[in-house]
Amino acid sequence: MVDGDPSSYWANANSALPQWVQVNLGTRRTAGWVMLKLSPAGAWATRTQTLAVRGSTDGAASAR
Repeated sequence: MVDGDPSSYWANANSALPQWVQVNLGTRRTAGWVMLKLSPAGAWATRTQTLAVRGSTDGAASAR
């Protein structure tokens, strides 16, 4: 999720956890890597993030 502003962030309306986002690549693809780029130093207090990347061929069943 990119908007070009390194200080913005994505969150759901009530900040409930967990949060997720689904991306449809249009066809079956092999992902060699996924990049997570955090906001610049000083934009946020120190925190721990836990992430999971899951794939699916049908948009419902997921595989790790």
